[in-house]
Amino acid sequence: MSSAGFKKATFLQTDPENTHSSTYFPTPAVPEVEVADHAVGLDRPRTSTTPPDVDGSLREHCPSTTSPEDHIHGGDPLSSDSLLQAALRDLRNFKVQLHMRPISMAPKLKNSTFSIDGFITFGEFFRKMKQLLRVESLYLYLQSSFTPERDDCIADLYNCFKGPGDQLVFSYSLEPSYS
Repeated sequence: MSSAGFKKATFLQTDPENTHSSTYFPTPAVPEVEVADHAVGLDRPRTSTTPPDVDGSLREHCPSTTSPEDHIHGGDPLSSDSLLQAALRDLRNFKVQLHMRPISMAPKLKNSTFSIDGFITFGEFFRKMKQLLRVESLYLYLQSSFTPERDDCIADLYNCFKGPGDQLVFSYSLEPSYS
């Protein structure tokens, strides 16, 4: 190896006039990097049947009671969907502070600020608000601008659209208010 960090390699180059039979091109040396096992998540010994992407911390949150080795030998698969659902459940496991603002002739709540679980969907929250206000028709707007999808989680909405005082601000009315 040369002092500049390059090693010389011989490559044959075809030449139509065949004036040169071979040419030397400098090739950069590839440094060898040692990576500690714990840096890539290999802090526990692996067997040939243990999948590399499943570690013990995620497995304990998964609703499945079988081990990855059981899945290889014919059990139910430990799917990435169930791992994703478990991780999302953990991310949404907190209380969200809501502030409710009536628009126009909508009935006013006694307590306009309250907390709910973050994993509740907007559709469930919408049904509870209709029951709480005892109305048939209700329109809810997030930050006085749009109505979220019914399957959006309140925690996700909070993480994206929280307002002043770390609250999720909803406006509500009995008839459409924004077009």
